[in-house]
Amino acid sequence: VWVAPVWYDVQYLAVDIHTGELHIPCSTIGHAFRVGNTAILVSQDARDIVRIAAISPVGLTIVNELARDWPAGTRLYPGMSVRLTGEPGLNRQSDNLYTFSASFIDVDPLDVEPIAPPVLYRGRPVLEQHPNEAEPLTRQFARLVATLDSGLAAAAQLTDVGKRAMPMLAWRWIGAGLVERDQYRALLYWLAGRCRALWVPTSPWSRSLARLTSPSTSPPVDTAFMVLTVPVDATFASNCVMAKCSTATSQRLSRCRETLSASLSMRHLVASSPRPM
Repeated sequence: VWVAPVWYDVQYLAVDIHTGELHIPCSTIGHAFRVGNTAILVSQDARDIVRIAAISPVGLTIVNELARDWPAGTRLYPGMSVRLTGEPGLNRQSDNLYTFSASFIDVDPLDVEPIAPPVLYRGRPVLEQHPNEAEPLTRQFARLVATLDSGLAAAAQLTDVGKRAMPMLAWRWIGAGLVERDQYRALLYWLAGRCRALWVPTSPWSRSLARLTSPSTSPPVDTAFMVLTVPVDATFASNCVMAKCSTATSQRLSRCRETLSASLSMRHLVASSPRPM
């Protein structure tokens, strides 16, 4: 078993700490420090591993006294116990130079609290975070097919286990800071692989209102978590709350009335502006 620093969880000491001290002042909320695990100090000319005896919001209490002084600006990492995933191979570059790469896996348990998204729709949580679309997000349909093939005959027996095509879509996260990282980790632990389900928004436009009708003739429409586009109509701003829908949707439309009026005015202004030839 090796000890490795959690590289992405680095912080820098704000004050000097001296030989013989048992307390390291630092931020601990949201960091991966654990009682009984280690912390790693790294400066320009030295590094050391200390074992954590207690954790408070303002610092770490260590088991043994510091053996040397550590100046402000020293890097402080949480340490984790890891083991090799396999034997590293050596690549000979010259008579005197070999290179190798090694991969490790964490062997310490993580006490992450599983937290589901707070918003519910039809009894299941809703993933409200918008995906990172720096690269195109792929969508496809796949079937759960079991293949039985002896390898001797020309044809194989295929069984559609799910009896339906299942939509598959890519979702890419990007976050900054400890809070977003902890939220992402808590979501993954709540999902528990494929054990739990949640609603995922499609992100593109979902529905378009073709026309507005009287509340007495139009059926109720469930527009929760639905992106709506509206026709550019000068009367829409005053009639938008006449669509028969749920109470929450009516309140949402009422709150958006002023925004829609301003948006329509801007569209009319653009439409009436002469276009360059």
